[in-house]
Amino acid sequence: MLAVNPDESLTAAERFALDVLIDLSTVLRYDGTGDVVRLRVVAGASDDTAAALRARGWGIAPSDGIVTIERALLRFVVDVAGAEDEQRSRASDRYQRVPATAGRLSARGRTAGRLSARVPAA
Repeated sequence: MLAVNPDESLTAAERFALDVLIDLSTVLRYDGTGDVVRLRVVAGASDDTAAALRARGWGIAPSDGIVTIERALLRFVVDVAGAEDEQRSRASDRYQRVPATAGRLSARGRTAGRLSARVPAA
């Protein structure tokens, strides 16, 4: 179980990213007070490329009773899961799919293959 305390400093997009990570992790969310592991979002490093995040254990650091997640990971998840650029793109391939190169991650060289299975497991 993981206690996620409300953090008013998170943007709506960061809260979305946090919800995505928790949902994909299959860890039970605990709303209340008790003797459970707590989740805390921290500033951490500002480099939010896939390679930098992977080198830092995806910006997830477990310790005694607390798991911290870097904001950089939340920004990265927003870029991946939000797919805002792809949704607004007018580019398409012959199958009417938006090419991967149309996205912000690809344009900045931040892609790292299939992340949906790797990040939550960290």
